[in-house]
Amino acid sequence: MALVRVAIPHYCRETDSSRGYGSSRRGASVQRAVALSRCLGSLLALRRCSAAHILSHRRGDPFRQVVLEPNSSLGNDVISTDLHIFVTGDSYLDSVIHVYEPFVTIHRLDLQKPMQLAAAARDWLVHSAESADLFLYSEDDLVYADPYFIDKTLWFLHRSHHRVVLMPHRFEVDPLHPSEYLYIDGPLGVHLIDPYYLPRSGVAKGRFLARELVEFDLADNPHSGCFAISEQQRAHLQKQTLPLDGFIGPLESAATLTVLAHWPIMKPSWHQANFLQIEHAHRSFVGPARRLRSGV
Repeated sequence: MALVRVAIPHYCRETDSSRGYGSSRRGASVQRAVALSRCLGSLLALRRCSAAHILSHRRGDPFRQVVLEPNSSLGNDVISTDLHIFVTGDSYLDSVIHVYEPFVTIHRLDLQKPMQLAAAARDWLVHSAESADLFLYSEDDLVYADPYFIDKTLWFLHRSHHRVVLMPHRFEVDPLHPSEYLYIDGPLGVHLIDPYYLPRSGVAKGRFLARELVEFDLADNPHSGCFAISEQQRAHLQKQTLPLDGFIGPLESAATLTVLAHWPIMKPSWHQANFLQIEHAHRSFVGPARRLRSGV
């Protein structure tokens, strides 16, 4: 059994501006609501059970339990997700959270600056008293559709002896090019990564579930809007001063610099990017990419 504890900062308050973070752009509420719902739904769908009940619709047929056969290829036949959402003031999508409230714990904070919300969620995840097998920090518009996302992450952390952090590739889908992924975290300027490690391709290889060999890179862009660490890594972070800024901005620092300051970041090599990927549900990069395609 694997227990995954998840912390999600959630903020949405529209302004008159069409610029800035997606959670505050004019007209963002509907898209943010869809993205948040997809995020929470996907995390709940990662759960895996060993038993189930059958609700019979035949007269006289009893309501009964069935024990599911374990999948011998998986190390974790049972996965439990413990979801926590962090909000501040009334700047959140109550209509969405209300639907998921039976499945999540809501932390209502009163922060002077909304930008502090990401660090507050991160700090709770690192310093919360209860242990878990995996600690996942996630922005509120990421969709985890890979049913093996937890298995792959734990497999990598154990194989690397908790000395590296594995990040997924984020993608968006352009409605004009629905058969293609747009991977949005392409190479960053070297000045942002050089203080921590030298990006390199094909530095590690491994077989997950005895499948094809997967290659991993020291990522040329360590950002994914999330991070997943083991209990051992969390214990290390508990002894550190966690950053409030220093990598692009406060939100990116919470999601990336928290771990980047202590471990190299790896991602699957680009030609095998779909080994571990998540969808950025509030699309904000397809527009600029479309203009680049058209040469505008």
